[in-house]
Parts: sequence; C-alpha cells; structure tokens
Amino acid sequence: LASPHLGPLSDLLLAENHLTTASMGLLAAAPALTGLSELDLDANALDSAAIAALAAFARPVIALQHGYVMGGGVGLSAHARHRWATQDARFAMPETAIGFFPDVAMTPMLARAPGELGAWLAMTGATIGAIDAQYVGLTDIVLPTESVADALNATARLAADGEVSDANITAVAAAYGMGAAHGAGT
Repeated sequence: LASPHLGPLSDLLLAENHLTTASMGLLAAAPALTGLSELDLDANALDSAAIAALAAFARPVIALQHGYVMGGGVGLSAHARHRWATQDARFAMPETAIGFFPDVAMTPMLARAPGELGAWLAMTGATIGAIDAQYVGLTDIVLPTESVADALNATARLAADGEVSDANITAVAAAYGMGAAHGAGT
C-alpha cells in the first residue's frame, strides 16, 4: 500500500484513516495477506482476516488517524502497531447508537478501557476527541495537526535509510507528539 504523503515504501505500511470508512486498501489486501480467496471470506471474516494480518504484519505498521475515525475506521486503525492521531481527530462507533455491536473486533479492546469508558462508548456511539481516545487506548500518540507532515517525513527518512524499527518509530512519535506539557502522554 502507498501513502499520498510518502509514496510507496518497501519497509513501511501506512494505513490512513480519513473519513468514516476503514482503509479499503488493507481490507482489499486481506485475501493476499491471509492466503484466503475473497470467496472464502464473508464480510465479517474479511474484517477479522484484515485485522489479524495487520496485527501480525512482520514490519511496523502506522495508522494515521485523522479527521473522522469511525466504525470500521476505528476498528482497523486501533489494531495497528503504531497509532498516531491528529489532535483534531474525532473517534466514534456510531453503529452502536442504533443497536449494533461495536465494529471490527472492538469489543475486546473496549473491555480493556479504564473504568467503564469502554462500555459507555460501546453503548452510546458517543464521539470523543483524540486525547480522550488516547486515554481509552484507541490511539498511542496525539500529534499536533501542523506536525503531521514533519513526523511522516521523519518516518520516510527512516525507511529510506533502512532504519525502520518499532523503537525508531516510537521515537519519532515522541519527538513530534503532544507531550505532558500539552496535557497528553506518549
């Protein structure tokens, strides 16, 4: 998969979340990543296969959570190894407001949220901001919107130099993310 911000990278998979839908590129890649044909996968199995492939992908994966990150977009991006949200990202599972279960393997993740926040999100479909999403465990780092391009360029330089590792990506996130001085930890 390629990102319009970085171009194709052989050592980095960047799944971007821009509106209310999951990264269709990764969902479309699930059959190739899992070895199953599209005929073998119904919609739920395809979602599960894509999430399993994302979680088990050998190289570090960054999900850039920007704009409205809802439903399957939350479900897919929240399972990436590195989850970066822009400070203006809004998270929700609106399907729960009309009685559906949380989408795309979110139930176990919400069960690990502090206190009863996961249950509240799963039952209300409420929208939360990026810092709240970090607290609940849906994202790892909150980036100031104006720092996203710099953080992505730093990550692209890591890939170009053959230095892509979880530790290096975490260091980039810490360097560009909103730290304790801004009210969010890394």
